[in-house]
Amino acid sequence: MRILLIVVVLILGGLGVGWLNLKSYPYRLYRDYMTGFKKDKYYDLTPFRPNLLIPTAIKPLNEYKEDYPQLWKNFQVMNASVPLPTRHPLFRLVPLIQATPSKVPQLGLSFQNQLGKEITRLYLLPPTIFRDYLQEEALFKLPIARSHLLKISDNDLWKKIFTKNIVVESKSIDDMIEDLFIHYIRHQFLPKGTIHYGLIKPDANLAIIELSPKDKDFQAELILQYQNGEIFSYMIMTEKNSLDSIRLRSKFIESISQRSSDESMGRILYTEFKQLNFARQIDQEGMLYLFAAWSQRPDNADLFKEMIFFLERGKDNKDILKNLYQYGFKRFGKTFSTKSGEFLDDEDLNLQRKIELEEATQKEQALKQGIDSTAPEMSPEEKMNLYLKKAKSSDEPVNNRERIKVE
Repeated sequence: MRILLIVVVLILGGLGVGWLNLKSYPYRLYRDYMTGFKKDKYYDLTPFRPNLLIPTAIKPLNEYKEDYPQLWKNFQVMNASVPLPTRHPLFRLVPLIQATPSKVPQLGLSFQNQLGKEITRLYLLPPTIFRDYLQEEALFKLPIARSHLLKISDNDLWKKIFTKNIVVESKSIDDMIEDLFIHYIRHQFLPKGTIHYGLIKPDANLAIIELSPKDKDFQAELILQYQNGEIFSYMIMTEKNSLDSIRLRSKFIESISQRSSDESMGRILYTEFKQLNFARQIDQEGMLYLFAAWSQRPDNADLFKEMIFFLERGKDNKDILKNLYQYGFKRFGKTFSTKSGEFLDDEDLNLQRKIELEEATQKEQALKQGIDSTAPEMSPEEKMNLYLKKAKSSDEPVNNRERIKVE
């Protein structure tokens, strides 16, 4: 009898231990996933990033009061409505244009103070679609997980990504599944250099991600707004010790809004540019009208050429023109310059400008003499080699340009 009792106690004890292990297994699995201790075919976050559990505070907006409101105008640049200074005494703007493999350029603006020092950079990014993360990890495809996660609306999910504190402790299975899902999305969605992240305007679904900057004097922030499955975003580089830059940050976050690219808006901006007097057309104000109009259709080489034409007739536009020459040469194969003389510190661009000016002169002379100038177009390499050969034969110093190659 005593042996039987011992056997029963052992069996019951074993069952109790097994039941406790079974009951605690979901939590242990959840804990191991969340701390990066475990990874398998169901859930894998490699490498583990502990700062994704709890959002950290983002810098608040400083109150912005504009002293010259009449000197600001909202321009549509790409897919955004952006307030920009037209003839502001405190700021000077330089457009930033970078070629991309898709032929849709990366556009931005550099803001300089009266001394010509850059204090703020603004990059406008193309809209993206918010991915369906339910389809990515096997854990979220399990019926018990999927049934709960489908109950979370898209707007609530967006807010939870930027606000939810994930505390690794025993909780209901639904809560553990939701924690794992939010953690996974943060791991996939937030850039690796993320320092802080959070919502700054919950009602507008406006989020900020602070990134680790290359220049420690600046603060780099990615601003995102979620709406109907689409993410509108832009990046701001703010000089930490510049009050004007800090104020610009607040102005942009408060004012920049999404607006779909529209060729008709580009035509309106171009019409407004034509209504400016010549002095304003060749100044920063005219550049902004043409830059914004061209951004609605960046494959329009004629409008890009016109922007260069007017800037070359203005004053102190070298830094602006250099950016335009470089992009035009890379994207269209031409600098579109009509200005003679070397004033750039880029031998390739100066040489290309000489080639283009010589071609224009030859065509003009051919027209005057009634000569057919419809000869087959030479390739950029052939034009460059011919020009170098002429320069060498006339004893013109070419500074080793024989080795220059055109992309």
